[in-house]
Amino acid sequence: MDLDRIAALIGSPPADVPPVDWADVQTRLGMPLPADFRAFAAAYGPIDLGEYLWIWSPAGSEVPYHVRNVGWLRASRDANPSSAPYRFWPEPRGLLWWASSRAGDDFFWDPSGSDNPDTWPVVARFAHHRWRRFDLTMTDLVTALVTEGIDWSPGHRTGPLAARYGPDLSLERPRPTPVEPLTPTRDGLDRLRAALPASTATQDRADAWVDVQAPADYRELLDVSGPGTLGGVLRLLAPGGPDGFELVAEHTAAAAVLTDPPAGLHPDPPGMRLWGRMATGETLWWLPAWYTADHWPVVVIGTGWQRIDLPTTTFLAEWLDGRMDLPVLDPAASAGTTLWTPAADGVPPAPPPSNRRRDPLALLATLLGPPDPNEIDWSDTERELGRRLPTDYKRLVAGYGETILDGLSLGDPAEHTQWFIDLLDDDEQPPFPVVMCGGTEGRDLIGWNATNADPDAWTVVVERAGELEPFDGTLTEFVIAVATGRVDLLGTTPSGPRLRP
Repeated sequence: MDLDRIAALIGSPPADVPPVDWADVQTRLGMPLPADFRAFAAAYGPIDLGEYLWIWSPAGSEVPYHVRNVGWLRASRDANPSSAPYRFWPEPRGLLWWASSRAGDDFFWDPSGSDNPDTWPVVARFAHHRWRRFDLTMTDLVTALVTEGIDWSPGHRTGPLAARYGPDLSLERPRPTPVEPLTPTRDGLDRLRAALPASTATQDRADAWVDVQAPADYRELLDVSGPGTLGGVLRLLAPGGPDGFELVAEHTAAAAVLTDPPAGLHPDPPGMRLWGRMATGETLWWLPAWYTADHWPVVVIGTGWQRIDLPTTTFLAEWLDGRMDLPVLDPAASAGTTLWTPAADGVPPAPPPSNRRRDPLALLATLLGPPDPNEIDWSDTERELGRRLPTDYKRLVAGYGETILDGLSLGDPAEHTQWFIDLLDDDEQPPFPVVMCGGTEGRDLIGWNATNADPDAWTVVVERAGELEPFDGTLTEFVIAVATGRVDLLGTTPSGPRLRP
């Protein structure tokens, strides 16, 4: 990029642009950024070009919220695939936003076709979900917008823009993105190596991983142990393994029957890759969210799905020690007394059903992190309602506050119940007693069927467009179902459920 040419078009860069920690920014994003953008952003910072186009620049080492606030585009795509035939960051290889206009146009890079960011074309979304690909770099497109404008649909043209710029006054205070690559560590590998037999490998695996991408810690573990069954339940797969343990064959078999996965599947680049199977039916995958396999998180698919931001061997060591009791796993999917069985002994049978009772709040902690309980006096609310409130609701709010998930919040049941009553016409009556306690950004209300005299036996109802939809479970169980993608409440599959290390 020729900064002198840009400066001749729009004016010299300002003198007070703060420095950018590009290494940290690119780590937070999990991908490199084009060199021309880095040079432009370092020189100009975030600007308003021609009083029309807002161009992003990092602030220090933070990634502003609007860079990642494209959940509505994912939701629109999921509801109507023809509206957006793309993935969006942080989905693997998804479009990454860099500018928007006063007309509501959005400009992205498309990294799907190359690992070299300097070759990424620009993809833009214009009015009425009209998408257009420009085989131009970011700065080439900016130059075209200023010098001659761009055609994006027959009879529709943007520019040329006024050849001047100013500071982008629309920016809110930057917030760091919570989506970061996990840090590789040998802790889990060392724990497993100490627990497992010194060597059970039956063949030389020096060349087994040549055409297979996998995190180094998992490869090292399997190079020593070979494929086999951990804890009597979890099959660890490897390339070249025997029937039931061959990584590529098992991936193909699992992918063929998996419906509605949370991301694409390999070989669709950069789809998820299978590496483990539970005897209870769950499957374990790597999500290629970053450019190097050592940073890939684990995704567990069973009763819903859950992303675990731990290195693979750390996940395995935690599971073997009984500290990975996830809501997406069957209660019987826990390590048994048999530590290790080589693949030569065959596929393990399914374990007997478990009647082990699990605390839903403890399961929720694997998704949201540990609660931070506070004392709350519920007496005024219960007095106003004339009813006691469910114990699990009190524990949930006391531990996590009112904002449980993005787009789902809880509040005073007396106020929410009154809102619900106010929504009803004079001649309308719900078919059963209802107590409301929360809502969504889509204006759905969340509450309970309060027919039972015991509030701990109440089940959840969701009010959508005047209809009451039942959920057979407690409020905590309902939140878990939403967070693991089993209940479509927030308009899109959640991308963030994760275990906090």
